[in-house]
Amino acid sequence: MKFIHTSDWHIGRSLCGVSLLEDQRHFLRQFTDYLEQEQPDAVVIAGDLYDRPVPSAEAMELLDEFFSKTVLELKIPVLAVAGNHDSGQRLAYERDFLAKAGLHMAGTLTNPVETVALSDEWGPVYFHLLPWLDPAAVNSLFREEERVRTMQEAFDRMTEAVFRNVKPGGRNILVCHGYFSMGSGSSQAEELGGSELVELSAYRDFSYIAAGHIHRKMPAGPNLRYCGSILKYSPNEIANRPSVTLAEVGQDGEAHWQEVSFPPLHDMRKIAGSFAELMGSEKSEDYIFAELTDPELVLDPARRLRERFPNLLGVAYTQREQASSAFTVEAEQAKSLSISELFSQFYQEITGVPLSEDALKLVSDAAHQAEKEAHE
Repeated sequence: MKFIHTSDWHIGRSLCGVSLLEDQRHFLRQFTDYLEQEQPDAVVIAGDLYDRPVPSAEAMELLDEFFSKTVLELKIPVLAVAGNHDSGQRLAYERDFLAKAGLHMAGTLTNPVETVALSDEWGPVYFHLLPWLDPAAVNSLFREEERVRTMQEAFDRMTEAVFRNVKPGGRNILVCHGYFSMGSGSSQAEELGGSELVELSAYRDFSYIAAGHIHRKMPAGPNLRYCGSILKYSPNEIANRPSVTLAEVGQDGEAHWQEVSFPPLHDMRKIAGSFAELMGSEKSEDYIFAELTDPELVLDPARRLRERFPNLLGVAYTQREQASSAFTVEAEQAKSLSISELFSQFYQEITGVPLSEDALKLVSDAAHQAEKEAHE
């Protein structure tokens, strides 16, 4: 059984006011071409198809184009679960009707959990679709049961609903969205992206766990894998290399996988240097965050840098920020200094040069006038 594991598409996302819809369209075109060439048995999307619960018409149209091409033309089933950015009810709309065409969308929790069986030459492989959940949603589903309070308790309760469809000795795959480990994550943070760390050791005998939510591709256990997002979606993700995962499950249930990357329409990078150095560098259409090392402020740097980098997303002064964070004055010392003396010290720490006599007089006069008005 050969399938593509992907997640965190965030269709309709914007970054610093710039829509990424065309970047997402570019990815989906390449991805569809790859599917046509590779002909996998299924595409598995582990949550966050959209970037917000009520997506724009353009975002919905783009995703519909992909579904129509993949399911109706290429005849490749798509199995998807809702992520924390999705509206589960919206994805679950007309679920039974869509499933007949090969589009399986698990948006809301069910008991038992929705399971899709696909067959290869060795028999069925069972895909268990577990959408994003929280304690409130689980308590609504199990009204007669003792209430759960934590994410771990919620997943443990839903595990019962998953295993109702698990065939002993069968090949099983869990599709889920959240922050997971296989019991060896003691060094991991307690929470990530609004999701508590949940142990999935109950699924240790599954062939593969296709997880979404973390935007960086990584294994989180022997059979638990995050495939990462399809694009870089924040400055914190610049070091990421977005990809999808091509996974194969053999007759014995053992899974093997490899990463498949696609060139982005625009890469995302940080560049650093003086304003003059950056203005002299090669033009680029990439999404750029510029870090200026100039000790003095540059007049309207963003507008001027866009001559070289039309997709500039942000400008920061690294040296000035470092100097600002490093400037401290002890409280007792500050009491003995005038406002103009404090400002003079601050100015020199930030710029590296002393305040001129004329500027010092202006500050002193302004401070004197402010004190006078305060006592009137």
